[in-house]
Amino acid sequence: MARRTKAVAVPESTQPGEAFVAPAPWGTTGNQGLDILEPDPAATDQIPVHPAPGRNRTETTPSAELPSIAADGSVISLHDVTKVYATGSLEVRALDGVSLRIDEGEYVAIMGPSGSGKSTLMHIIGCLDVLSSGSYYLAGEDVSQMDEIDLAEIRNRRIGFVFQQFHLLPSLSAWRNVELPMIYSGAPKGIRRAKAIEALRRVGLESRVNHKPGELSGGQQQRVAVARALVGDPALILADEPTGNLDSTATEDALSLFDELHEQGRTIVLITHELEVAERARRIVRVRDGVIQSDSAHPEIGQELAPAGAHQKGVTA
Repeated sequence: MARRTKAVAVPESTQPGEAFVAPAPWGTTGNQGLDILEPDPAATDQIPVHPAPGRNRTETTPSAELPSIAADGSVISLHDVTKVYATGSLEVRALDGVSLRIDEGEYVAIMGPSGSGKSTLMHIIGCLDVLSSGSYYLAGEDVSQMDEIDLAEIRNRRIGFVFQQFHLLPSLSAWRNVELPMIYSGAPKGIRRAKAIEALRRVGLESRVNHKPGELSGGQQQRVAVARALVGDPALILADEPTGNLDSTATEDALSLFDELHEQGRTIVLITHELEVAERARRIVRVRDGVIQSDSAHPEIGQELAPAGAHQKGVTA
């Protein structure tokens, strides 16, 4: 539930010409969140500032100290997951008994036509929605019964998102956009800047850290989005149609970056309806009618659901 912040009245004692500084909203400190619109400081001027003791509902461990996988080596473990949407007496079973395991370092593409359930599966994997039944462990952590506040923390600590729409703030420089997840997690200001610039360097944009989105090409904007996903060192990179708004040159650039991340040992799940994009992954999972129709890592899956080759129809819809 969103917090409500009361309006702050300017006290009558404020002298003419004297700037009034409103107190920070509850849950923030002077160096957290509210500094996002300050002018870009010079790198040499950065002095790490330690945040005030956390006032969050629960204390969280910094992501670098969290295990990125379960004891059995899995990052994603879904078992018999269903998702049912109900409207009055009408029920739609978007997922119907889905079981899926993805281990550390895998590069997996999830494919399916419109209405297949792949977007619902992406929402469940990304902790953007809750399952109706079954179980889901993310990096060994049971997220099946978590409430929205806990799921928000999981999304911030465990998952790096890359979307079709870049979701970059146009008024902020590249490094300011990349630091946003760390603001939400309460990281000190100086550390945020250093980590944001390092993330941009890792995606080849060290010379563009002060450029705003409007000064970058589509491929470069997607690289900024990938840097933002990487900056918290998440257990999982979840990319939803990441090439959907890119031309062929920028698409190849983005896919080459995912190849590099995979070679570095990152766990990547890519949602797409484009076969040529999916084929860049090392494993392809096809979804239709709320079930896993085929899995290239497990050829036996789905054989009873459709004749050989039938799963290829309509995948690019």
